[in-house]
Amino acid sequence: MIGGPEAVGRMEESASSQPVAIITGASRDIGRGIAEELSREGFAVIANHRDPQKEKRNTEIREIIESTGGEWHVGDITTPEGRSGLADIVDRRGGKLDLLVLNAAGPSRELNVVANMALIDAFLPRMSKGGVIIFPQSTAGHFVDLIDPSQMTASGYENVAPSKNEAERELKMRMEKMDEQGVKFFIPVPPEVSDTTNIRLFSFRDKDALAKSAAFSRSLGLPERMTIRDVGKKVAELVRRKDELPQGYTDFFNGTIDARSVLRTIYDGDNAVYVDTLEENGVGHSIVSELRLEEANLRLVEEAEGDLYRATATVQVKPEHTIGHFGVLPGHKGVRAAVETLQRIFEKDDPRLTLQLASVQNVAFIGIIVPGNIMNIAVEDISEDLRDLVYNAVISVDGQICHKIEGMRFGVTDKPDGESLRPDQLAEVMAQGMGLSTGGFSLEHQDKLPLFNSFSEARFGRMPQRGETLRVESSIADTGGDERRVEGAVRIFCGEDLVAEAGSLKASMWPANFVRSRIARAQIAAT
Repeated sequence: MIGGPEAVGRMEESASSQPVAIITGASRDIGRGIAEELSREGFAVIANHRDPQKEKRNTEIREIIESTGGEWHVGDITTPEGRSGLADIVDRRGGKLDLLVLNAAGPSRELNVVANMALIDAFLPRMSKGGVIIFPQSTAGHFVDLIDPSQMTASGYENVAPSKNEAERELKMRMEKMDEQGVKFFIPVPPEVSDTTNIRLFSFRDKDALAKSAAFSRSLGLPERMTIRDVGKKVAELVRRKDELPQGYTDFFNGTIDARSVLRTIYDGDNAVYVDTLEENGVGHSIVSELRLEEANLRLVEEAEGDLYRATATVQVKPEHTIGHFGVLPGHKGVRAAVETLQRIFEKDDPRLTLQLASVQNVAFIGIIVPGNIMNIAVEDISEDLRDLVYNAVISVDGQICHKIEGMRFGVTDKPDGESLRPDQLAEVMAQGMGLSTGGFSLEHQDKLPLFNSFSEARFGRMPQRGETLRVESSIADTGGDERRVEGAVRIFCGEDLVAEAGSLKASMWPANFVRSRIARAQIAAT
């Protein structure tokens, strides 16, 4: 036992020497475990639950809380009266709150989203500088927008996960106000907590629930099982480490990084984010989701001229081509445009088949392309043997070369069914995996933005399908201490299949203001 407020650090501006915490849904399972742990850590816990009919079962936890200076509160937080009851307790204790744990959850949006936002509105102004807000999340809630929850947890939880995910997003939108208040926000995301009442009930209804959950966790490099006590200890640990952790930090309980949240801050949302988690050893994981398949099916080139020896296309770049990439056409879509240019010619002879990029010798990204630019694409056959067709491509804007693509080789497949990624997307996966594994992309480095410079000796195998999980392995090159440079080799596996690799990949990190000023100048020129 680590007793006393010294264990968690004295919260600034607290009305007394004992820090105060509110925990919603504190009468059982995870909420109860958090309440017990924080009481041991020296907090005066205001424990909330909403069912007065179940008071008899709460005798033990109530005694623990009250013996350490806390209080028991019965009230429905989905009602103004229930929330004001909590506020009255805080105000009576001096009007300052040090820790808010938004643990209560259920099958309703009213509880998971509306009530939690109302609690933020009520208590963020009352929180001490140096305070902490904790939102315990479920794995299914965190990843529900990527995969059907029935594939990763018990049937029945699909009624809970979407609103838990919405609540997480809404809370993250409040982080700017939390920063102004000097309050940190953290999200612990345990896997299945095996000794909770809900897991026992779900397992009774769905015999495969625990096996599905374990398989999903393994696929993303996450732990398979936790206990109530583990979650309580994790919450206490996050509070102790509040000064060293970045705002919005997600904790998966084994050191794995929430890569998607990191990349989302860089890439302006989810549309261009491909890596979901990153293990401590630098291995990334990604789920092939509907969102990524929509991105795969975004066509750039509608018409092309020429023949299979020399083809050209002219494309006006639209805002939808740059979504997620801070207003710039990403380099990998230049590769897609070259492939589509040749595809438009190829399908005139045989519309049943589709070209698929099998390998490329070298791709260099030289200039910025923005919406409004007229992109000229020239693809040329450089084959020395008719049995081995090889193409180069040059993409230019106003006569200035922006992308050079050398040594493209192709395979031929049936028409895609819209359920698989594209090779150019896998190139972007490689770039993001490299940036994450080097530490260039992180919540701590949001003042920098990445520019994809080049990749070479790239090969592509079968294309991953919806619901499959990718494993991204990066080998980092020595850049001589130059933190601006990111270099190395990357391989992507889908199951046991090697689906993409690049012998060399180079990117660079630049101050965000510098990159945005270059983009702004390009956008002005395009108009």
